This record gives sequence, C-alpha cells and structure tokens, in this order.
Amino acid sequence: MCIRDRPEADGRDGERPGAALRTIRNRDDLGVLLPLRPEGDRPPLFCVHQSTGLGWRYAALLPYLPSDQPVYGVQARGLAGPEPLPRSVEEMAADYADRIRALQPYGPYHLLGWSVGGLIAQAIATRLAELGEKVGLLALLDSYPDSTAAVSVVDLDGQAEGDGRAGAEEGDVAAVLGADDAYPEGVSGPLVTNMQEIRRRMYQLERRHTPRYFPGGLTVFVALGARPEGLRLPDAVAGWRPYTGGEIAAHEVDAGHDDLLHAPHVARIGRLVADKLRAAPRAGGAKDVKGATGDRKGDHI
Repeated sequence: MCIRDRPEADGRDGERPGAALRTIRNRDDLGVLLPLRPEGDRPPLFCVHQSTGLGWRYAALLPYLPSDQPVYGVQARGLAGPEPLPRSVEEMAADYADRIRALQPYGPYHLLGWSVGGLIAQAIATRLAELGEKVGLLALLDSYPDSTAAVSVVDLDGQAEGDGRAGAEEGDVAAVLGADDAYPEGVSGPLVTNMQEIRRRMYQLERRHTPRYFPGGLTVFVALGARPEGLRLPDAVAGWRPYTGGEIAAHEVDAGHDDLLHAPHVARIGRLVADKLRAAPRAGGAKDVKGATGDRKGDHI
C-alpha cells in the first residue's frame, strides 16, 4: 500500500473514533490513482477526491468491503508539484476516465465520490457511458448538482460549514483555503501550497459546473445533520433527476456531512456499498449502462 496505515483513533485526544488516519511518505502517494487496496479479482472501486485533491480518506471503507475488492483513490493533478490544472469538471473527468480505463480496460466500472468528488464521479460516469462503457455502481456521498446549494454542503470539505459562503467571491474564501486543520499527518510545506491551489480550482469549477445526462442510475447517501438552509432533503435528492436516466436510491444517514467516513456511519455506508458491489457483475465490457446501479427504494440508516 502506498498510504501507510496507522492505528484507528479510539476517540481520545480529540480524535473522532473510526477515522482512517494515514501518513503520506513519498510522491507515489500523490499520483492520480492511489492504490488503497490493489489486490483482488473484482472490478475496482474508484473513489474520487474531495476539494483537497487527496483520496486517502476512503481507506476508512476498506474494512467493510469484500476482502477481494480492489479500491483506488482518484486524486487531483498538481499534488506532487505544479502542473496545468483542469479548466472544467468535464476536462477533469475525461482525464480521470482515461487513467481508469488504462488500469481497467473493460467495465463494469464502479465509482464513488464524496462532496465535490460526487460531482466529478458523476461526470466520469457520463464520460464512460459516452464511450460505450458499462457503469456498475455510481455512489455519491452527500453530493448534489445544484452548485449554489452544494457549496454550502461541501463547505470546502471541512471548512466554515454553513457560514453562507455559497455566494462568496474568490477573494472572500482566501482565509478558508489557507486553513490547514483538515490536512492529514505528513502534509506540510510545498504540498500544503499545492493543495490550497487545488482547493481554489475545485471551488471555481464546482460553481460553474452543470452535470450532463447519465443514462444509468445512482445511489446517494444523504447526511441529515446540519443541513444548510435552502437545501431541503427532498429537493436535494430530486435535483439529480434531470441528469439521471435510471433509478435514484437515497439512503439517509444520521450524520453531518464531514462525519460520513467516521464511525459508526462509515460501517453502515461501507456495508451498503459492499452489498451493491457483490450484486454487480465481476466482468463486463458491455457497451451500455442499462444495468447501472440504482435501487427502487432507499432506506434510513
């Protein structure tokens, strides 16, 4: 594994129980595809980064997924050093789709994204569908297509939740982007600068992004805690309908947006994702997305 394991926090010393803590050791940990668990004979699960650009937090899902399920974090370009950043979510999604297909030439493809990562995951799924590939799972963790409301939910992935920054201009979020309390251990120096630039770009792209139509279905995990004013739960889920051809399964989670991958919520989410992965075909290459994941009913967890 490129991300080095540390013992899970037990709730002491201010740590939240269930948090997957990892340290970053070298440039290999900062590539576009981060192997959280490369072993296994199932089609991999690709977990798309939040606004920081890192995919390390998805390691929290590993104990709850099938032991033969490969898992990769999809990370932003520009982490290891300055390079041209994407000019749109679609450009980013096309780049990631190419990298994913280079690793896995045939579908079905399984995608998961948290916060702004969910918007990117949906864009990747749309790109794969346009290429004639099969998407087996598209799972979104508290991610919605309305950019104005979504910024308030995303709150720049851990900063200044609910402070009304959905309407802020670029200069108004400089202080938020400069905060470093959301960064994992081992992040310092030039990497912090790189992550700040990525977060700034993610903020810009998310605000300008309108999803395109994906002919399959999707599963969305809805955080019930501290929902922003103006984003009612039914409206948040229904917001995906114009962009989704298949069924939309909504699973409500009694947690705040930033707590979804912490105990006890991560176990429940992980087991539901595991059930969907077990139900998906192991091999594919079919040139349609009619079988893309989308349940007829969700539940409350």
